[in-house]
Amino acid sequence: MEEVAPLWNDELKAIPLEAIEPAIRKLIAKKGEFVPSSPLPLIEVCNELQPEDFQQGFKSCQKAYIEAYGHIHAPKDGARWSCPTVYAAAVETFFNRNGTCVVSEREYFARCYRKIVWGFMHGDALENPPPVKEVSQSLED
Repeated sequence: MEEVAPLWNDELKAIPLEAIEPAIRKLIAKKGEFVPSSPLPLIEVCNELQPEDFQQGFKSCQKAYIEAYGHIHAPKDGARWSCPTVYAAAVETFFNRNGTCVVSEREYFARCYRKIVWGFMHGDALENPPPVKEVSQSLED
């Protein structure tokens, strides 16, 4: 049994603790039980988790995209970003994307958003978003 613990620790060190519980819940819901013989099924489910699965108040990819698209393309005075993760994904999608991506803007945003949420869960610091109007004006420059 002592040989198993280091293997699990090595395999799971890249997974935020906050992802383990929702992943176990999904495995139990899918199979009716969770009897781990290896960490791989758990890692696979963790990698499939969506931002809203973390139960940390993250929006779904669809709702985050709708917010970002609205703030970038039809900004309203006084509007605020709901979360630094949505803002960071919007910046990556609408400002830093170099146009060579072979997926739709919405899919690219979802990939960026999931990656940023995952990083945030790992402790990556994100800047507080500026007011929406300032962000949209930089598109016009």
